[in-house]
Amino acid sequence: MERGSDLWKTKPYGIYGDGDLTAPADQVQQRCQFLYENKIFNHHKIAIGIVNNTDQDIKLVTDAFLVGRWEIPPAQVIPSGQAGIMGVCNRDNEPRGVQGIVLYEGEDFVACMAFSNPYVGSCKTYAEVRDRGCWTYSNGETQLVPNTLDLLMEGLTSKGGRTQHTVRSGKAEYSVSFEGSRVQVFTLTKKLLGTSVGAGKGT
Repeated sequence: MERGSDLWKTKPYGIYGDGDLTAPADQVQQRCQFLYENKIFNHHKIAIGIVNNTDQDIKLVTDAFLVGRWEIPPAQVIPSGQAGIMGVCNRDNEPRGVQGIVLYEGEDFVACMAFSNPYVGSCKTYAEVRDRGCWTYSNGETQLVPNTLDLLMEGLTSKGGRTQHTVRSGKAEYSVSFEGSRVQVFTLTKKLLGTSVGAGKGT
């Protein structure tokens, strides 16, 4: 894909359904399956859950599509111990499948979750987590480093299927993992040096 391409269709796009859906982390698989079967109606659909198993709320940085669109848009904030529930599908009258990306950030990390359900071929998923400042910077509000979306989408194309990625930030270690195909669940976790940190603030 050409760097800096104008092919990216960033939010907002189209008519969203009911959005900002969150659920307890232990219900994410059930909620995503229900969404997939009952709330996403177009072709090449994927139900996505993002589990926040860290001790801090995470905020949406951006989302974008090369092809496809949100049927259920991502939550602006996923609280600690909760899961964001969202869904994607083919654009109306454009049978090219789905290929998109969503980024969330915490206090000292940013996580990328990328997904693909192509017109031909199997689903791909790509997950990566980095220190804040790797893909983003702040000038009063969070901004993306130029070409970030293109580079991350290349990761989906070339490395789709990576099951886990970990980064250390100060005294903490952050990981993002995923499972599933057309129902995809990403899980963000945090560990202190030699200690695990469960969901819930102040733990």
